[in-house]
Order: sequence, then C-alpha cells, then structure tokens
Amino acid sequence: MIRIVAIILTLVFVLLITSLFYRDKRGFNRKGIHRNGTRFDDFGYDIKGYDKDGYNRYGFDKQGYDKSGFNIDGYKIDGRNANGKYNRLYDKKSYVQSEYNKEGFLNPRIYPIAVTNHARARIFERYPNGENISADNLAREVYAYGKSSYQLMKTSASTLREIESRYDNGIALIYKGYIYIFSKENVLITMYQNEKGIVWFLLWTL
Repeated sequence: MIRIVAIILTLVFVLLITSLFYRDKRGFNRKGIHRNGTRFDDFGYDIKGYDKDGYNRYGFDKQGYDKSGFNIDGYKIDGRNANGKYNRLYDKKSYVQSEYNKEGFLNPRIYPIAVTNHARARIFERYPNGENISADNLAREVYAYGKSSYQLMKTSASTLREIESRYDNGIALIYKGYIYIFSKENVLITMYQNEKGIVWFLLWTL
C-alpha cells in the first residue's frame, strides 16, 4: 500500500515539474512567456502568432485586415476594394450596431445565402441558358454585387421599395438587367427581368 502511494506521489511530482517547465515547440510556456524571457519569440511574435502591433507573420490582424485595412480578398471592413467596388459579403461594418444592416439583411456569416425551389425554377426559366446556371452561385454573386434601394437615386429607390412591399417587405437587388427578391434571412425568393429599367417593371406572378 505504501509503495502504491509513493508511486502516485512520484507521478504527481513529475507532472507538476513538467507543467512548470513546459514549453511548446516555439519555446513558449503556458503563460505565454518565451524562453528568452519576453512575451515574443526571437522573430517578434507572441504565443498566438502576433507581433507587438497586432499583426501575424502574413501581415493581418486578429480581424483579418492588413495595415492598409484590406483583408486577404482585398476588401475593407465596409466591403469596398481598392477601386471602391462594393461587395456586400465583406461588409462587416454594417453589423457593428445591429444584427441587421441598413438594407435589412441579416449577417451572411450567420445566415448563409440560400435559394428557394421557386427561385431555382424562375432562374431556369428566365435566365439565358438558365438550365446550365448554378442557382446558388448566381444568388451569391447577386447578393454580393446587386444594387439595393440604398444605392439608387431617390425616384428609382422609391420604385424599388414599392416592389419590395409586394413581396412581404422582401429586399430587392438589381443586377445585370434582372431584379432579385431576397428575404431578410438572405434567401433568394424569386427573380425576373427588368424589361425597361427601374422606372417600369414587368412583374411576373409568384
């Protein structure tokens, strides 16, 4: 019995010593102190891989933006690239104060873009070579680059909002000659051609 207790105490002691002197393969202990006595390794990075300015070895901060404010895909936090082109998928700034952005969409990182069966059928019928189009890829492209009422002139925006009201306050986006109706949960509901511009629509029934 005494021998078993001794073995257990020895194991506990070894584990304690190992824990106290533990260092990962980069030389950091559990408290994030490097073997050189600082919180940064010999290359200037902490235990999580960030330098004193908060950037990793690839030049991005913890939010994924470089020193110029661009992410790995070339977009800033407001969803614009270096040329000012807007991509709704990368617009994180819109969701800082609310889970909905100003257009009424929920955050696509939490509510992925989806397509109803009805919308798939409308794409198949109404889009050129619709039978060869991926409805999911098209919906994602439209969601990213489509123009909403907030990006149009006052008169055109008012007309687009009227269209939205006919779809239980869905959100309409205009893209390459077509109107796409999304729900607030980022689901494409239907689409149809914008025959003569935003001022006059050929509405097709659901």
